[in-house]
Amino acid sequence: MVFFHLKDGVSSDDPQLQEALRAERDLMDAAPGGQDWLFGPDVSDRSGSPDYVGVGDFESTEALKDFLALPAHVRAAELWGPLAAFIVADLQL
Repeated sequence: MVFFHLKDGVSSDDPQLQEALRAERDLMDAAPGGQDWLFGPDVSDRSGSPDYVGVGDFESTEALKDFLALPAHVRAAELWGPLAAFIVADLQL
């Protein structure tokens, strides 16, 4: 899970944000079998809630490692760096 909080001054029409959002859509398409990546805007207006959330479902910790190494993931992470603070949590259920 990744919780994205946009940095001050980043608006929804920011071209860099739009590029990062396209990268997330590409990442959803790039995830191989056994790896699911879902991403979208938070739909609540609760105080402190993130602006965007990503949720991955992987068959194993090895599948997670493979996902993290995907060029599409590396690119998306690079794009988000200047736009948002994020919190990452990996858990095994």
